Order: sequence, then C-alpha cells, then structure tokens
Amino acid sequence: MQLIKTTLALGFRPFFLLGGLAAAILIPVWVLIFSGILPVAAAGRDNPIHWHAHEMIFGFGMAIVAGFLATATQNWTGIPGIKGTRLALLVVPWIVARVCPYIGLAGT
Repeated sequence: MQLIKTTLALGFRPFFLLGGLAAAILIPVWVLIFSGILPVAAAGRDNPIHWHAHEMIFGFGMAIVAGFLATATQNWTGIPGIKGTRLALLVVPWIVARVCPYIGLAGT
C-alpha cells in the first residue's frame, strides 16, 4: 500500500513506470509476432504493424507525455500537481486501454 501511495505522489511516477514497463514488454512481443514466432492474434489486432504503431504512440508515448506534463505544469505554474486519487483516475483508464485488447474487450 505504501508503494502505491509513493508512486501516486508525483505525476510522472506512475506514467513513467508503466510506460517503461509497457515498452519493455510490448517491444519483444511485437518482435516475436513480426518474426512469426507468436500468432498475430496475440496482438489483439489483425495487423501487427498497426498494433505496434498504436501501442507505441498511445501506449508508451502518451504515458511519457502525460507523466512529463503532470510534472512540468506543476513546475511551470507553481500550482501543486495532481496526486493520489486524482492521479489514479488518469492512470487507471490508461491501464484498462492497454489490457482490454488482450482479454477480448476491445474491437480490432
């Protein structure tokens, strides 16, 4: 529980952590799919190129941008940034969007 509180204390922490984990997992998965070792269905989409582009832009890229902006706006304006429950309300939809294609809850 303390780890979650610490992670949600600053805007960049959950997004940078999860974005990095997503990249570390999804890039090797894409290589396995693209090389034919894993079936294309493992990507949750019909085309592995489209899946990779989508995940790198909206998965990895947006997590890093969101983490940067959540921290930078606090530094630029001097107004305390979001943290705790409000930050979790931004992080949870990002996680759900990353998981849904793999459990069959998203269209291709």
